Amino acid sequence: MRSGRAGLLLLLLLAGFSAVMRVQRPSSLRQAEEARDREGAAAAKDGLQAFGEREVEREREGRAWRPWGDSDCARHETRFGRALPRVLLLSFPCSGNTWLRYLLEGASGLFTASEFADEELLRAGFLGEGEDPGSERTLVLKSHGSVDKSNRDLVGRYEAVGPRTPAVLLLRDPRRAIISFWKLLSRPGDGRHTAQLSPQDFQNNAFRGHVERMTSQWEGLATDRLLWNSAPLHVLHYERLLTDPIGRLRKVLRFLGVPVDEARLKCLATHLEGSFKRSGNEDFDPYTEEEKRRLSLAVKRVQRLLRLMGYSDPPLYEWQDALP
Repeated sequence: MRSGRAGLLLLLLLAGFSAVMRVQRPSSLRQAEEARDREGAAAAKDGLQAFGEREVEREREGRAWRPWGDSDCARHETRFGRALPRVLLLSFPCSGNTWLRYLLEGASGLFTASEFADEELLRAGFLGEGEDPGSERTLVLKSHGSVDKSNRDLVGRYEAVGPRTPAVLLLRDPRRAIISFWKLLSRPGDGRHTAQLSPQDFQNNAFRGHVERMTSQWEGLATDRLLWNSAPLHVLHYERLLTDPIGRLRKVLRFLGVPVDEARLKCLATHLEGSFKRSGNEDFDPYTEEEKRRLSLAVKRVQRLLRLMGYSDPPLYEWQDALP
C-alpha cells in the first residue's frame, strides 16, 4: 500500500516538474526559435518569384542600344522584349530608381519603361522612356506611386498601389532621398541632380514644408505597398544594392524570372556606375531636431512592419545610432 502511494506521489511530482519546465521555458530558447522562424520567413520572402524562369524573347528589329563601348562588352545590346508581364519598379523619388533601371537593362538586355517621359534619359539610351505601359515590351515600369500627387485620400492611395500588380519596392534612407528630391525640385533643369545647393537653399519655409510632406509620403509609399499588395513583392534596399550590386541584382532577376546571363553580368561588374548615379548635397544635414525625430519614427515603423511581414532585417541607417 505504501509503495503504491509512493509511486503515485512520484508520478505527481514528475508531472508537476514537467509542467513547470514547460511554463518556465528558457527565454533564450524561445528567442532562438523565434529567430529561426523569422529567418525562415525572410528566406522565403527573399527567394520569392513573381514568375518562373522562362525564355525571354527580344525583338530582332527596331531600336537597340549598346550600353558599353569597350571591345569586350560592345557586342551586348539592349532591346525591347515581347509578351512581357507588367511589373512596377516603385520607389520614393531620388532613391536610386534610374540607377537600378540601368543595372537591370544591362543585366537583362531588355529596356525598362517609366510613367514619365524624360527626354534626357531617352537621349542617354533609356529608350523605354515614354513607352506605353501596356505594350508588354519592357521589363519593369518606373513609378513613384502616389508621391507628390494631389489625390492623397485613402481611396486614392489604394488605387495608386494597384495591388494586383507584381512590384519591386526600392527603399532608401529618407534623410538622403528627401534632400536629393529637394535638389531636383529646386534645379529642375539638372537631370542628374549633381549641382550643389547652398545652405540658404534649405533654410526657408518651403523646405520645412517639403520635409514634413515627404516624411509622411516616404512612409506611406512603403506601408501602402507592404500592406495592400496582393501580388508578389520584392523589397530591395538601396544601401544593400550599393554594397553588393551584382548579388542583389541576381535576386531581382530571379524574382522577375529572367535567366542570368553571366557574360552580361561580367561586363556590368566593370561598368557599375552608369551615367545617372547621382552625387551632391546628400551628406549635408539641414534638418531640425523635430524633423529628425519624425524621420526616425517613420523609419522605425517601416522597419518594424518589414520584420513583422517576414522580410529580412532592413539596414540600420548610420544616423539612427546617434539618436536617443
